[in-house]
Amino acid sequence: MEEVLAAGFFDGVHPGHRRILEGAGRVLTFLNHPLTVLSPADAPRLVMTPAAKIAAIRALGVCEVEAIEFTREIAGMSPGEFAEKYVRGARVRCGANWRFGKGAAGDADFLRRLGISVEVVPYAECDGEAVSSTKIRAALESGDVERANLMLGRRWSVCGREIRGKGLGSQIGYPTVNLEL
Repeated sequence: MEEVLAAGFFDGVHPGHRRILEGAGRVLTFLNHPLTVLSPADAPRLVMTPAAKIAAIRALGVCEVEAIEFTREIAGMSPGEFAEKYVRGARVRCGANWRFGKGAAGDADFLRRLGISVEVVPYAECDGEAVSSTKIRAALESGDVERANLMLGRRWSVCGREIRGKGLGSQIGYPTVNLEL
């Protein structure tokens, strides 16, 4: 039986991601956003840490998570080199916007031309709009945690080590916590 590989960045592990991950035996994802290498000034802040993302993927029952560091070397691979190294003949499940290889030239159609079976999973929707990590980030950055929670299909959370602040919480009459994120 052919192995099912779910491929994508999966920031937030939102309902669309969970659809892609259904039935996958192996996941291919990056630890860092490709823009951290390709255009650092444009790199987005992430919805979840790499460790939290991997834990969320594993919690869905995926045993093998191949989380790799996106590097200049990977950015320079042709789509064929990338497919040969990372896809390795598996049946692929991905979203419509999944791209790989130099210049993001590889996609589902490229893999099909190589004879690889690919299922492009449709976007999940929230209030009639496609859910995306970009929209979730925008909601969080604007302070609309309620909207982010709706798109995530769960409550958003942060994690970090508690650190000592300036003691301002006691001055305003409300307890606060400072986290090193």
